[in-house]
Formats: sequence, structure tokens, C-alpha cells
Amino acid sequence: MYLWILLVLGQSPLRLTNDGDWKGHVRVSPDGLMLHFTRILTIGTKNPQMELAVMPLVPKEPFGFASGGPAVGLLKPNPGIPQFDAHLHPDGSRIVYVHDILQGTDGKLHIHTANMDGTGTKIAIPHVAFEESPRWSPDGKMLLWVSTRDGNQELYKSGPGGENIIRLTNHPDADNQGWWSPDGKEIVFVSYREGGARLFKMRADGSGTKRLLVPRQGLGNESWPVWSPKGDRIAFACLVKGQSEIFTVKPDGTDSRRITDHPAQDTFPAWGPDGKTLLFCSGRHGGTDVYAVKVE
Repeated sequence: MYLWILLVLGQSPLRLTNDGDWKGHVRVSPDGLMLHFTRILTIGTKNPQMELAVMPLVPKEPFGFASGGPAVGLLKPNPGIPQFDAHLHPDGSRIVYVHDILQGTDGKLHIHTANMDGTGTKIAIPHVAFEESPRWSPDGKMLLWVSTRDGNQELYKSGPGGENIIRLTNHPDADNQGWWSPDGKEIVFVSYREGGARLFKMRADGSGTKRLLVPRQGLGNESWPVWSPKGDRIAFACLVKGQSEIFTVKPDGTDSRRITDHPAQDTFPAWGPDGKTLLFCSGRHGGTDVYAVKVE
């Protein structure tokens, strides 16, 4: 019997942002003092722009932190073209992100790095096809990313400057949204190889691919998996009768727990540094904002 548990902690999620601009790809800095996310900035501008943003956090219980001030754009100078999906280096010194050079209807997606303060931007993975979803390895010595350079979306890894590229997946259907385990030995990712978006897991060398969760009636596409800092759970978004909710599961595919249950779309989960707080994006108060909830 496959058991889904609704996690009830007797508390409402903490709302960390309140401007309502669209947000996604949430991250918390290793020291827990800065919130990173992608936003489409609409307030105070005539031309909405997708950009990387940061917001200070302050230590506060019961969630471990709370908002410490307004969000601001990160990159300096701002390139004025879309940037999104930043991932923070384990030592907190740099970020890697997607840089979109607008061209035609699709643009040219590069992977760039920058200092944590938004300065010193440079190319890590130049545009060959669509280069996206970059993730530092836990030791900070490698990059995992998605590219269409060999046809459809596949997962690749390389050195931090794009050297020694290794293709990890090779399937006619798309593979994307990869995330390293904290020990760097495994990767969880999304694949369409069994119809719809489903979570799969493989060794870091691309071998041993297997589906993480058994099929479940009434539950649809799975997306945006993120491994907890302690390595004991994987959070992800999943459609429940067409509604996106946040779930967690053990790395062996057991003990699935439903974290959110709300009419709004809840997606883009992220872990706090202590592995006891989950952040996510939701439209439950109109627009899209970042929320946090305590999990045990």
C-alpha cells in the first residue's frame, strides 16, 4: 500500500515576500541570511523584466528566519535581458545562473557565473543550444546542467568552466531539472520517458537510472526536485487533480508526505539550510510570493 501523509503542524506558512510579482527558483544562502529567487519585476517599471533578486533574512523562530527587508535586483550592472534559475555555490562565494540573450522567438541561453554580490559575471557554459538548469556539485568542483545540444533535453556535467563535458542521460524523451544528492553520489531529475513528467534517480556517472516513485492514481506531473541538506528527503512539486502541491519523499521512494493543500498553485520548493524548513512559491494571496513552512 502506498501511503500519502498530509503533514499537519498546526501552523500557517510564513509569507516572506508580499509584492505579488511572479517568482520562482527559490534558494536560501548557506548561512541562512539571504533569500535568492527569480522574479518578473513589474512594480515601478514599464517593461516587465525577468531577473535575479535577493532579499535579506533575519534569524527568527519558528521557521529559522523571517524577512529582513525589501528585495532588490542582484546583478551589477543589470544586463537588461532575462536572467533566471540561480544556484548558490556551497561555500557561498558565487552563483551560477541562466543568461538569455534575446534573439528571434526563443533567445540564446547561456550559463553564467557571478560573485555572490552580483558582480564579476562571466560565461561558464556558452550557448550551443538551450543551456539551462545549472547546479553546483556539493563540493563545488563540477556543474550539472541541461542542454539540447544533442537533440532533446539531456543532463550533462562538466568542470565549473565548462571543461570535460560528460553526457549523463541519453533518451528520446526529455530529461531535465537535475539536482545532486548532498554526498554527490546520486542525481534526482525529471524525465518524460514514461509519459508525463516523472521523478527519476541515477548515480552521478549516469548509470543505474530508475523511477523514484511508483505510479499513483489521481496524481500527475512531478517537477522541481530538491534534495534536503541532510540527504534524508527530496522535496518536489506534484499535480493533484491539476493542482500543484508540495511533497517530500525519502530518497528510496518511500514515506511520501504531502506538505501543502491549498487551492492556489504551490511550486518551486527549496530547503532552508537546517533541512527543517521548506520554502515554496504560491499564489495564495494573489500574484506570486515566497512562503516557508516547518517540516520534521
